[in-house]
Amino acid sequence: MSFANMIAPPLALLGIPSLFRRMMFKCSITILVYHDPAAESFERHVKWLIEHYSVVSIDLMYEALKKDDISSLGKFPLLITVDDGRKGNYQLLPVIKKYSIRPCFYLCSSVVGTRRRLWDDCIVGNAPHELKKMKAMSEFERREYLSTHFGMAYEDEGKVRSMLSADEIHDMLPYVDFASHGCFHLPFSSLTDEELHQEVVNSKLEIDAITGMPCKHFSYPTGMYDSRCESALKGAGYVSVRTTDYGRNISASDIYYLHAVGVSDDASLDKLEVQSSGLYSFLRERVLAW
Repeated sequence: MSFANMIAPPLALLGIPSLFRRMMFKCSITILVYHDPAAESFERHVKWLIEHYSVVSIDLMYEALKKDDISSLGKFPLLITVDDGRKGNYQLLPVIKKYSIRPCFYLCSSVVGTRRRLWDDCIVGNAPHELKKMKAMSEFERREYLSTHFGMAYEDEGKVRSMLSADEIHDMLPYVDFASHGCFHLPFSSLTDEELHQEVVNSKLEIDAITGMPCKHFSYPTGMYDSRCESALKGAGYVSVRTTDYGRNISASDIYYLHAVGVSDDASLDKLEVQSSGLYSFLRERVLAW
């Protein structure tokens, strides 16, 4: 049993996550990050979340932050985000409709609408110990390593589709905001200036083309970025950027450096309460690090 699964029930029973949320996340926006939750788990989560938070859209959040006033978002505002654009995300649509929420899906624009796979999914499935090393490589080295050791390229098409199709994205457009997660899910801190420029510009253009709507928001693939990224993203026309860095977002937060709270796709409700409150990330990063 994982540490999070072990501590969640007693913490929830004692009301500690609720107390932590009221102390640490009062007057702030929580951004949750999912990847590929099953529809059943997602519905349980959403039902619980709307009872304990004011679930908002990314555009409402952006407008409030731009005005430096989040009071209009309700008590404990929360944005649900889903990274990558996996095929299973389409199964969430009935839940989204049923509970009248509007999540933001960050898409890997050169992988959705194809039978390509995320390169790091292939590594995790075959050689997870290689992943950290490969994220630190230059883009040229990473492509060479993928080809030599795994016989693959980013552009390879498989027999089975693992990402959202263009038709599925179109079906979801009235209910979901689609944003950019780069083209190929690359670690931005490893890219050259030109590669970085191509990723942020091409991804925006590709999502504009798929959705027929302007792509305004961005989240860092793999969570990796450096000091060059903000300028590149502003230049490409994005108006907000979400990181995977733990934390809350207050009225004065930098819209190009939004914090987030990770949630396990299959979390129990006790675990969801602990994770969504920010308590688990706080314990992991501040206390357990000691």
